[in-house]
Amino acid sequence: MSRSYTRRVLVAVGIVFTLGVLLYFLQAVAHALLLVFAGLLLGVFLDGLALVLRRYARLPRGVGLAVAVLGIVGFLAGAAWLLGPRVAEQYSQLVERIPGSVEQLRDTLAQYRWGKVLLSQLPAGGRGASSYLSAGNVLGRVTGVFSTALGMLTNVLIAIVIGVFLAINPHIYANGLAHLFPKKWRERAHEVFAAEARGLRWWIVGQLCSMGVVGILTGLGLWLVGMPLVFALGFIAGLFSFVPYAGPIASAVPGLLVGLTTPSVSALVVAGVYLGVQLLESVVITPPIQQRVVSLPPALLVIVQLLGGILAGLLGVLVATPFTVAVIILVQTVYIEDILGDHRVEVMGE
Repeated sequence: MSRSYTRRVLVAVGIVFTLGVLLYFLQAVAHALLLVFAGLLLGVFLDGLALVLRRYARLPRGVGLAVAVLGIVGFLAGAAWLLGPRVAEQYSQLVERIPGSVEQLRDTLAQYRWGKVLLSQLPAGGRGASSYLSAGNVLGRVTGVFSTALGMLTNVLIAIVIGVFLAINPHIYANGLAHLFPKKWRERAHEVFAAEARGLRWWIVGQLCSMGVVGILTGLGLWLVGMPLVFALGFIAGLFSFVPYAGPIASAVPGLLVGLTTPSVSALVVAGVYLGVQLLESVVITPPIQQRVVSLPPALLVIVQLLGGILAGLLGVLVATPFTVAVIILVQTVYIEDILGDHRVEVMGE
């Protein structure tokens, strides 16, 4: 065996080992880094509100930030007071109805040959497919989503603290980060930071608008077709739409299950309502926002969501989209404009 061949083998082993260590380290700190990024998102949003109030209401920045925070808290408190009891009541009813819907779905599938084949392919245990689609199993899966969300309360509080402190005086952090670069690059670093802030602000505004429209239209559409529990189902649809692609699909599952046990409503009609709302959202709301931020390729976004879920669980899935937006803006400004010298940054949105 030649010495050069041995050297190449050792180099390859060293590269693989180094990548393994980096991946292990990344997985270990991914949750903390994404939590900091979530706080950064909140800070960018609050800073944007303070800038708007300073520009149009002529309020000092500190006063504008305080008004923005109090306004958000007041809005959430008012929404909880007005809609909270109704949503909570209907959510309890939804949880009670899902087991019966699952039983009916299993019985319906068992009437067809392809349905029996599908049920037989599900993980066995007890009654096989019946165990997998049992009321308790599915109920645990559905309620587990909300239990996980409640378990993130501590992370939410940490992100809020980080976001508020960042919004109080963002220039300290921006200047400190810019001073890590050579002097000739610091001005450009501030320009990149500003571009990132603008892009993330518009993304947040777009998502909030999208969540509101999806929630209202879904509840209204389900009410028009005669569905019960429209407040709970609309709330779930709006909340889950924060996560593109995967969220709308997950939010439609409870509605379809309830539709199976509602004699006056067809599950196909319910599916049509969800599909129509998503099409309307993607045509009316998403394009104007993408013109101001970036157009995210669906395959890329799904891949990032998958990786985020593997590295940091639910938190990784939640921040996968804004993280992708931030990375794409960074690539546009630093790599395409500065390194390649191509100022046609819209190519990333094609």
